[in-house]
Amino acid sequence: MRRTLLSCTSLARHGLLGLVSTLLASGTASAAELSLAEAISALNHQEFAVLTTALALLGFSVVAAILLMRNRTRAAKNENKLKSEIGELQAQTDRLRALLFAEPQVLISWPAGEDRPRISGDISLLLPPDQQQTPQRILAFGSWLPPEPALQIDHAVDALREKGEGFLLNLATSTGRAVEAMGRAIAGQAIVRIRELSGVRRELAEANLRFRTLQEETELLSDFAAAAPWPIWAKGARGELRYVNAGHPPIVVWGSTREPVWLGSTGPLVSPVIPRFLWQLGVAPVEAGDHLLLYTDGVSEVLADADGCAKARLTNTIDRASAAGGSLLDAILAEVQHELAGAPQPDDLTLLTARILG
Repeated sequence: MRRTLLSCTSLARHGLLGLVSTLLASGTASAAELSLAEAISALNHQEFAVLTTALALLGFSVVAAILLMRNRTRAAKNENKLKSEIGELQAQTDRLRALLFAEPQVLISWPAGEDRPRISGDISLLLPPDQQQTPQRILAFGSWLPPEPALQIDHAVDALREKGEGFLLNLATSTGRAVEAMGRAIAGQAIVRIRELSGVRRELAEANLRFRTLQEETELLSDFAAAAPWPIWAKGARGELRYVNAGHPPIVVWGSTREPVWLGSTGPLVSPVIPRFLWQLGVAPVEAGDHLLLYTDGVSEVLADADGCAKARLTNTIDRASAAGGSLLDAILAEVQHELAGAPQPDDLTLLTARILG
């Protein structure tokens, strides 16, 4: 474009010089007396066409040169502005990257519509030195995780990519490192971040693992307690008796120097209607040599008096067979059979006696 403009300018300049020389040649004698209008009217058609073309080319060249300079100035300003913005964005990216990788971690991202992941970060956190040349080995979770956690994170990543379901897992690698794996769907990308846990985060992760283990054990014991036909009891560290009675007949505690004590219910019956109910923990003082008696409601229903209470008859039987053990159980069963008088028993009969050794 610049060569074209220069050519036009040159053409206009040569045309104008030719016009001037023509005018000088045709009227040198009377140039001082002719006015501009008379000089123009004295031109023939060919000379007037040359003058018009030269003036048009000159005007076009001047306008084009002005526009060219203005566009070059505007382009230079835009270029400087864009360079400044690119520099700021690059500096911001460097700061964010430095902040992101301030602690050892690995980022895995799957852009929308792509199956090949993009892996960045410190892959030495997960892979041994002989496998660090192929970062894709990180996706072979079994190469750096035990079998069960590897299967767990594999299913979580599949659910993230297919359904956009996020996850947060605390895992332990095959080398004993505690890591956190978090998956999120962000801006159409599936992103997984795996970072090493240390300090407070590691303590929190270990506390969560212990909590889950204790929760599973508690649920197992709760199922066992629900299936057991009698109260659950245990001896505490200070020698006291700790028990939970979910609506079963009361426990009887007695000794050679103490009267029978009845440890009643500490909560309602276990039922799926109230799965989250918390039962109270009962505490009773006991001594070495004390005896315990547990029995099902089939015993208490048969031996109950008019008020529906069997405590009086059981207390009399305990007084007669104070040695407890098998003789006490035989005496209670004899009382039950005597009361039934050959009739079928209404419920199951289960008895258990125990002696506290110390």
